Amino acid sequence: MNMIVNRTLKNIRLWLTNVFILTGFLVYAQEPVPSFSLKLGDEVSPHAYFSVFLLPGQEIEVEALMDIEPAAYEAYVSIGGIKTVSADEWKYRAPEKKGAIDVLVVKNKNVMDSIIVNCFVMYPYSDMKGGKLNDYYIGQYPNSDNPIYAKPKGFVEITDKNKNTMVSPHFVLQDFKCKQVGGYPKYVVMSQRQLLKLEMVIEQINLAGYECTGLEIMSGYRTPQYNKAIGNVQFSRHVFGDSCDVYIDEDGDGQMDDLNGDGKSNKSDARVLFNLVNGLQKESWYKPFIGGLGLYGRNSRHPAFVHIDSRGYVARWGHK
Repeated sequence: MNMIVNRTLKNIRLWLTNVFILTGFLVYAQEPVPSFSLKLGDEVSPHAYFSVFLLPGQEIEVEALMDIEPAAYEAYVSIGGIKTVSADEWKYRAPEKKGAIDVLVVKNKNVMDSIIVNCFVMYPYSDMKGGKLNDYYIGQYPNSDNPIYAKPKGFVEITDKNKNTMVSPHFVLQDFKCKQVGGYPKYVVMSQRQLLKLEMVIEQINLAGYECTGLEIMSGYRTPQYNKAIGNVQFSRHVFGDSCDVYIDEDGDGQMDDLNGDGKSNKSDARVLFNLVNGLQKESWYKPFIGGLGLYGRNSRHPAFVHIDSRGYVARWGHK
């Protein structure tokens, strides 16, 4: 039954590519191709729907980018603050309420299209006491002088109400939650760059001629507590929120699809996905998205899958 429900939700996501909270109502929208991109802090999103993850009261610069011709823009928010800097630049300020989801809309008035951004207000890392945040056990992050292992700035709250909020065109918030047992609320570390990379991978899979309406995330964020419990390495990228174990499952059978056409589902199919992602690093535009890539075969506990992260340097394993 769960497989049927998950497959149904996946089909719905093909048509309803964003769910966001606005004045207390759930609003559904089919994603068009926007006429512009949006720079949100350090990242640039070309998607009609995207997300940012900010601390209470944090400010970021927002800029509309268009390569073809000038446009007339306007920007507004549901509960946060927005200040106009220029005709295509703004300064956005997140609400002070932890756990809030604000909605930022930037509209190109010339062609009447928009980019919608769900702005998640995080709970600061300092709110965690004794390894717990609001009774959700996260555990202790390892200490390191290496900046790529810096402790997260904050945690995004997942509740029964907001769990299906879209964070990008193909993913909802709960796709990234940790598998440890327990009810809501749960907390997760999220990465804008990892979201952009996953969306990019989906696009490239389809351009290569494979059917892929979305990636199944077998494992996204892991709390240090859960990561330790399953015997994984202390500095796993999963605990830093920029890593996912994924596979393609268009037929909904819980296994990697038969990508090589041999009638089986195994490591050879995962290798097709591995090679496709690995091949992207030759592209100059892909440089900001380089990271780890691991290949895993099928066993009694999990399907064949590929680990994808955006750690900032090349790492490869399992493919030889």
